[in-house]
Amino acid sequence: MTALHTLGVAEVAALVQRREVSPVEIVEAYLTRLEALEPKLQALVTVDPQGALAAAKRCEQAMQQGESVGALAGVPVGLKDIIYTAGLRTTAGSRVYANFVPTYDATVTVRLQQAGAVILGKTVTTEFATADPSPTRNPWNTEHTPGGSSSGSAAAVAARMIPAALGSQTGGSTLRPASYCGIVRRHEVGIDTRAGGGAEASSVDNVLEAHRYTSQRPNAFPPLDNLLATFGCCQSALPIDCHPCLQLGFQCFEAC
Repeated sequence: MTALHTLGVAEVAALVQRREVSPVEIVEAYLTRLEALEPKLQALVTVDPQGALAAAKRCEQAMQQGESVGALAGVPVGLKDIIYTAGLRTTAGSRVYANFVPTYDATVTVRLQQAGAVILGKTVTTEFATADPSPTRNPWNTEHTPGGSSSGSAAAVAARMIPAALGSQTGGSTLRPASYCGIVRRHEVGIDTRAGGGAEASSVDNVLEAHRYTSQRPNAFPPLDNLLATFGCCQSALPIDCHPCLQLGFQCFEAC
């Protein structure tokens, strides 16, 4: 079987739904990958292996009992460290909030968990999602920056440390990392709510998702492919009905 950490979101979700791979196996594979690469790339601020494995086990038990699970059941994700996670540190990339632990989840966090996604950890952001650079290294050349402010989300996805991650953008905070790390971010204003996330400029802040999509499909979804073309990156055919993240309304960026 193909190494689990090389699979895209849709492939991981499909394997879990078909019960060919357990959610616990998926999470363990990504934790192993993360352990090997994180010291060099510094893409995550906080890793939550115990919480992730517990969530994966709950998902597995629900499936064994015949319960309905969400479209992202067992899929590990990372959240930019300005997105609130109840009980899990959210630093906004600043020493001021180095020990801040939210008491509630951001709306996007809740939606991901309701869909069955497993929160693997919090990804590095530049301080308050503004200033560059972050400590994160570009996985293609560790002497270079991955761009900001969604540095950790882009680097972790590009390095196959996680199949999906949330980032955010006010000006170019996902566009730059997508370009520098060789991934494409998909984006449409007004889809993802910003409740429970650190604000920079509320009228233009947006939450986006980063993920890799590796399966080629014959019928393209034109709005998304047209958007990809504007970034000068390679395109993959992606109909709206084939991808669990898009079904749930999450916007995304993906590896070329």
